[in-house]
Amino acid sequence: FLVIDLLGQSLENLFQMCDQKFSLKTVLMLADQMISCIEFVHSKNLIYRDVKPDNFMMGVNHNSNLVYLIDYGLTKNYRDPRTHIHIPYSDKCKLTGTARYASVNTLSGVEQSRRDDLECLGYVWAYFLRGSLPWMGLDTDEENKNAKNKYKLICDVKKKTSFEELFSGFPQEFAQYMFSVRQLRFGDHPNYSSLRAILRKAFLDNGFIYDYVYDWTDKKPSFNIEKVPKITMEKPLSRLENQQYNKYSITEDDLFPIPQAPLYVEPQRRPRSKTFSHKTRKSPNPKENRVPCSISAV
Repeated sequence: FLVIDLLGQSLENLFQMCDQKFSLKTVLMLADQMISCIEFVHSKNLIYRDVKPDNFMMGVNHNSNLVYLIDYGLTKNYRDPRTHIHIPYSDKCKLTGTARYASVNTLSGVEQSRRDDLECLGYVWAYFLRGSLPWMGLDTDEENKNAKNKYKLICDVKKKTSFEELFSGFPQEFAQYMFSVRQLRFGDHPNYSSLRAILRKAFLDNGFIYDYVYDWTDKKPSFNIEKVPKITMEKPLSRLENQQYNKYSITEDDLFPIPQAPLYVEPQRRPRSKTFSHKTRKSPNPKENRVPCSISAV
């Protein structure tokens, strides 16, 4: 059997519930936890390669304010778990993941590494803040139904869209985050604490309080899962007290009798049988009936 955690709704479902727009406070609180989720995956020598809102879930009950990461079907080792040798660089790779949130290097055919997962997070946050992305809807055109043409067009639009334009009207820390991630080389180790600090600065500058109150809290206060009721054993005495047709009163001793000690019975000797065996019969010769005795020295 495989036992997994029971989770609530995905961020995509909650995004649709909130009319396809999250507030700045909600995005900043989610971003802090989403970076930690990706950092944990990277600590296990893996890259996620499929960052999108559908793969981030909220918890239930007392964990309803926490963000969880699901669906590890596209994960891949970016380094050897024993030697920590990084995988080689390649620029002839096919797209793995979702093109809408994929990094520019991934759409260009470059092998993915840790920097690409972090860049994908930035595009997810822009989607939450803006409600849409400049390259959304390009796959609906008749000319762009071919996958290669569609990916190339999305890549071109992402290259032309600057980070300041992508996060226009929002704190500059988002663009600073994207610049920091874009400057990472293929095998660099990201400074996750520094990236979280950039967004936490924007959180404090806007006077927000980290109280885990999201945009959907008023619409859906908490994700409560009803627990299976415990089986309560009913005492027989309480059940029988309600019966009015009993002729004799029933006490607790009748339902739960106290075990008594067994009576002691005096052992009795068996009567000797009248018939004697040949060993007990007396011999006719009187000498044979003499009982030998021991002689003690005087």
